[in-house]
Amino acid sequence: MDRLTEKLKLLRNIVPNDGFVLSTKFSVLSSKKITSNTNRRFTLPNFWPSYAIVAALVLLVIFIGDIKPPEVEQSVAEIAAIEVVAASFESDINITLTEIRAYGDSAAKASAALYKASSNDLIHNPTPQEIN
Repeated sequence: MDRLTEKLKLLRNIVPNDGFVLSTKFSVLSSKKITSNTNRRFTLPNFWPSYAIVAALVLLVIFIGDIKPPEVEQSVAEIAAIEVVAASFESDINITLTEIRAYGDSAAKASAALYKASSNDLIHNPTPQEIN
Protein backbone atom coordinates (compact mmCIF):
# COMPACT_ATOMS: atom_id res chain seq x y z
CA MET A 1 0.00 0.00 0.00
CA ASP A 2 2.89 2.31 0.77
CA ARG A 3 4.34 1.74 -2.68
CA LEU A 4 1.07 2.75 -4.28
CA THR A 5 0.91 5.94 -2.20
CA GLU A 6 4.48 6.83 -3.18
CA LYS A 7 3.70 6.34 -6.88
CA LEU A 8 0.62 8.55 -6.61
CA LYS A 9 2.65 11.30 -4.92
CA LEU A 10 5.13 11.14 -7.82
CA LEU A 11 2.26 11.55 -10.30
CA ARG A 12 1.17 14.75 -8.52
CA ASN A 13 4.43 16.33 -9.44
CA ILE A 14 3.65 16.07 -13.17
CA VAL A 15 2.89 19.54 -14.56
CA PRO A 16 1.26 20.06 -17.98
CA ASN A 17 3.02 21.89 -20.78
CA ASP A 18 2.47 25.68 -20.86
CA GLY A 19 1.19 25.53 -24.44
CA PHE A 20 -1.39 22.90 -23.47
CA VAL A 21 -2.53 25.04 -20.52
CA LEU A 22 -3.03 28.10 -22.76
CA SER A 23 -4.84 26.20 -25.51
CA THR A 24 -7.16 24.56 -22.99
CA LYS A 25 -8.01 27.87 -21.32
CA PHE A 26 -8.70 29.46 -24.70
CA SER A 27 -10.98 26.60 -25.83
CA VAL A 28 -12.94 26.69 -22.58
CA LEU A 29 -13.37 30.47 -22.61
CA SER A 30 -14.34 30.63 -26.29
CA SER A 31 -16.99 27.89 -26.11
CA LYS A 32 -20.65 28.81 -26.23
CA LYS A 33 -22.75 28.59 -23.13
CA ILE A 34 -25.09 25.62 -23.25
CA THR A 35 -28.55 26.31 -21.86
CA SER A 36 -31.39 23.97 -21.25
CA ASN A 37 -34.84 24.67 -22.66
CA THR A 38 -36.67 23.30 -19.64
CA ASN A 39 -37.21 26.75 -18.14
CA ARG A 40 -38.84 28.18 -21.28
CA ARG A 41 -42.55 28.66 -20.97
CA PHE A 42 -44.97 28.37 -23.79
CA THR A 43 -46.61 31.66 -24.49
CA LEU A 44 -50.10 32.20 -25.79
CA PRO A 45 -49.12 33.94 -29.07
CA ASN A 46 -47.17 30.85 -30.10
CA PHE A 47 -50.34 28.77 -30.04
CA TRP A 48 -52.88 31.11 -31.70
CA PRO A 49 -52.90 29.10 -34.94
CA SER A 50 -53.63 25.89 -33.04
CA TYR A 51 -56.46 27.50 -31.09
CA ALA A 52 -57.96 28.90 -34.29
CA ILE A 53 -57.93 25.49 -35.97
CA VAL A 54 -59.55 23.78 -32.97
CA ALA A 55 -62.24 26.47 -32.73
CA ALA A 56 -62.99 26.14 -36.44
CA LEU A 57 -63.33 22.37 -36.17
CA VAL A 58 -65.66 22.65 -33.17
CA LEU A 59 -67.90 25.14 -34.97
CA LEU A 60 -67.90 22.98 -38.08
CA VAL A 61 -69.01 19.93 -36.11
CA ILE A 62 -71.73 21.88 -34.32
CA PHE A 63 -73.25 23.52 -37.41
CA ILE A 64 -72.85 20.77 -39.98
CA GLY A 65 -72.97 17.72 -37.71
CA ASP A 66 -76.42 18.57 -36.32
CA ILE A 67 -75.54 17.60 -32.76
CA LYS A 68 -78.58 17.30 -30.50
CA PRO A 69 -78.60 17.13 -26.73
CA PRO A 70 -79.86 13.84 -25.27
CA GLU A 71 -83.58 13.71 -24.66
CA VAL A 72 -83.89 13.25 -20.93
CA GLU A 73 -87.68 12.85 -20.82
CA GLN A 74 -87.63 9.94 -23.24
CA SER A 75 -84.81 8.29 -21.33
CA VAL A 76 -86.74 8.46 -18.05
CA ALA A 77 -89.81 6.91 -19.70
CA GLU A 78 -87.70 4.10 -21.15
CA ILE A 79 -86.18 3.39 -17.73
CA ALA A 80 -89.66 3.20 -16.16
CA ALA A 81 -90.80 0.73 -18.85
CA ILE A 82 -87.74 -1.42 -18.24
CA GLU A 83 -88.50 -1.48 -14.50
CA VAL A 84 -92.08 -2.66 -15.18
CA VAL A 85 -90.83 -5.48 -17.40
CA ALA A 86 -88.24 -6.47 -14.79
CA ALA A 87 -90.92 -6.61 -12.09
CA SER A 88 -93.05 -8.96 -14.23
CA PHE A 89 -90.04 -11.23 -14.78
CA GLU A 90 -89.44 -11.27 -11.03
CA SER A 91 -93.02 -12.47 -10.35
CA ASP A 92 -92.63 -15.16 -13.06
CA ILE A 93 -89.43 -16.35 -11.42
CA ASN A 94 -91.10 -16.53 -8.00
CA ILE A 95 -93.98 -18.60 -9.46
CA THR A 96 -91.51 -20.94 -11.15
CA LEU A 97 -89.57 -21.43 -7.92
CA THR A 98 -92.82 -22.27 -6.08
CA GLU A 99 -93.69 -24.86 -8.74
CA ILE A 100 -90.21 -26.40 -8.49
CA ARG A 101 -90.58 -26.77 -4.73
CA ALA A 102 -94.03 -28.36 -5.15
CA TYR A 103 -92.70 -30.86 -7.70
CA GLY A 104 -89.73 -31.60 -5.48
CA ASP A 105 -91.99 -32.27 -2.48
CA SER A 106 -94.30 -34.53 -4.51
CA ALA A 107 -91.30 -36.41 -5.93
CA ALA A 108 -90.00 -37.01 -2.40
CA LYS A 109 -93.44 -38.26 -1.33
CA ALA A 110 -93.69 -40.56 -4.35
CA SER A 111 -90.22 -41.92 -3.70
CA ALA A 112 -91.05 -42.62 -0.05
CA ALA A 113 -94.32 -44.29 -1.07
CA LEU A 114 -92.58 -46.49 -3.67
CA TYR A 115 -89.93 -47.52 -1.16
CA LYS A 116 -92.57 -48.40 1.43
CA ALA A 117 -94.65 -50.24 -1.17
CA SER A 118 -91.70 -52.31 -2.29
CA SER A 119 -90.93 -53.30 1.26
CA ASN A 120 -94.61 -54.21 2.07
CA ASP A 121 -95.22 -56.46 -0.92
CA LEU A 122 -97.08 -53.79 -2.92
CA ILE A 123 -99.68 -53.10 -0.21
CA HIS A 124 -99.64 -49.48 0.75
CA ASN A 125 -101.80 -47.84 3.34
CA PRO A 126 -100.97 -44.12 3.39
CA THR A 127 -100.58 -42.40 6.70
CA PRO A 128 -102.20 -39.00 7.25
CA GLN A 129 -98.79 -37.34 6.98
CA GLU A 130 -98.20 -38.88 3.53
CA ILE A 131 -101.57 -37.66 2.27
CA ASN A 132 -100.73 -34.04 3.02
